[in-house]
Amino acid sequence: MNILHSDAGVEALERADMNWWRNHIAASQHSEEMQISGREEEIRKRIALAIQARMSIDEEDDENEDDAEVDEYFESLAVLQAERMVGYDYFPDHVLLGGVEFLNYKRAVVALVRWALYECNRVDVYLELLSTPIDSVQAREIVTPTINRKHVVDLFSEALNIDDVRASRITEMFTMDEAFATTRYSAIPSVAVPPLVSIGADHIAVSLHGCLNAPFQFLLARLRAAYPEDWRSAANQNEAVFRGELYDLFPGDRFLCVSREIKLYHEKRELTDIDAFILDRETGAVGIFQLKWWFTFGAGMRERSSGAKNLAEEAAEWIQRVQWWISHYGLDALANVAGLRRSDRKRLQRPRLFVVGRNFVHFSGQAPAEDAVARGTWYQILRLTVEDFASDISVDTLWEALRRDSPHRRIRPGAPRTIISAGDFEVVIEGYEGG
Repeated sequence: MNILHSDAGVEALERADMNWWRNHIAASQHSEEMQISGREEEIRKRIALAIQARMSIDEEDDENEDDAEVDEYFESLAVLQAERMVGYDYFPDHVLLGGVEFLNYKRAVVALVRWALYECNRVDVYLELLSTPIDSVQAREIVTPTINRKHVVDLFSEALNIDDVRASRITEMFTMDEAFATTRYSAIPSVAVPPLVSIGADHIAVSLHGCLNAPFQFLLARLRAAYPEDWRSAANQNEAVFRGELYDLFPGDRFLCVSREIKLYHEKRELTDIDAFILDRETGAVGIFQLKWWFTFGAGMRERSSGAKNLAEEAAEWIQRVQWWISHYGLDALANVAGLRRSDRKRLQRPRLFVVGRNFVHFSGQAPAEDAVARGTWYQILRLTVEDFASDISVDTLWEALRRDSPHRRIRPGAPRTIISAGDFEVVIEGYEGG
């Protein structure tokens, strides 16, 4: 039996674009990060002195002497790491979720990363001083600390300069507690590790891995479950953010970008809408965009299947309605509803349709659509902007590049196959590589 989705593996290429963007940010931070890291040896010496002071009764008064400089060092590294994490820009800073601005959740991630980086270095120095192997029982106890919940609340309250009520709410959103552990989140493979785990009513186990690897992913899943109304309200604001970021790629007088959603009506009833509209005054090409900002759902098959079906159906319906409207009413009517000036209306010549997902837009098992529409993700567009366009991006070049760079075109057989024998059955998993 040969089990293979048609067009399998496209998600891996979209994840690769996410990773490309993270690496691109890291490259832009390299000089600053190297400058900060140049102090590593000095900081480790300060940590060692602090540890030795705690171990010596005579020097007990000196133990906090260098804390401020050590904190500043790890704070600087934490800010850089947080900025390149997936989820850092998920919502605008001012959005409220559970009565807390998203900016404060971002700052809380920085506080967790700073604390985790410090702990990793402190443990490493401590075990080195004691000549204790990393795989010892003592090392494991140190690496997974259990602390009083009030201590974590105080950490957030002090680091973010907020009251205990909001600090407690932030603590809850980074914590895997009994209630959240019984939700579907825990049954999904490959989800983000929680930074904090509730141990009884008053204590929390801290996962250094969870603090340093995808804390935003856990936070977003927690916020979505805890505050569904706030989540929907915040998500509604993402379209304007997405539109603004897209328009930033098309600067100057050559491009006319409509700063609002455009609604298309037929017989006084709303037929559909256009999320973003870009006119290239030089070529007459007009970019007509549907923007989708769906929640990243990890490896959860039920949610993935539902998301794939909904996205495909919504995109297909949108494409059909926009194309019908333009063929029925014409480009002059499109220019009119877009609010273009008379001098710009006659420039419209060539509509180019785009479906752009923030995180994903293609799925294994879905055959590539045979239509004149460009589909891609935001991170794919950013990669193409850097690697292919430089300063020569236009509506036509983006449309052509996304169609040429489609994961369905880039994926190819070639990786080793895996054969699993189970009784009378033999399951063959064909390997695919991204190109």
